[in-house]
Amino acid sequence: MAIQNRYNEKLVKGKPGSSEILFLAGAIFVILSGVAIMLFNIMGFLFIFFGIYMLVMAIKNMKVEFEYTLTDGEIDIAKINDKSRRKDIKNIRKDDVTLIKKADSDKVKNDLSLKKEKIVYFVKEVTDTCYAIYTSINDKKEIIVLDLDEGCVEHLKAMYKRTFEE
Repeated sequence: MAIQNRYNEKLVKGKPGSSEILFLAGAIFVILSGVAIMLFNIMGFLFIFFGIYMLVMAIKNMKVEFEYTLTDGEIDIAKINDKSRRKDIKNIRKDDVTLIKKADSDKVKNDLSLKKEKIVYFVKEVTDTCYAIYTSINDKKEIIVLDLDEGCVEHLKAMYKRTFEE
């Protein structure tokens, strides 16, 4: 039996997470605190300068991308902030996948609206190129939504013959 070596990669733009939004709010709070402190003390300038630095960093962190790497049926998902900081955030093993289906199908739309399982979006918005990957790891069920191109879909069809549904 021949071993299949398959590899695909896809980069998609994503929404900033709650941590990026919270950091931005913190930067604005520090700037406003600096302005208030400056009314009573010259030390407010330090708060303002530190707040501006935080604001610049927060704006950079708002540029979020997700990278999907498919290797022989294993799916790795990484979050990339400002095209420079990469963090591996999810690894999906082939044995953990129970179903792969287009995200615009009636079943997936129903499951996403019911929110019975934990839902993780690695897309900016759900489109007709998105797929839902149902996983079950130690009785923890998740639905993971990914925006895949044709190469990635063909990879999944080849590696997940039993769980892939059109």
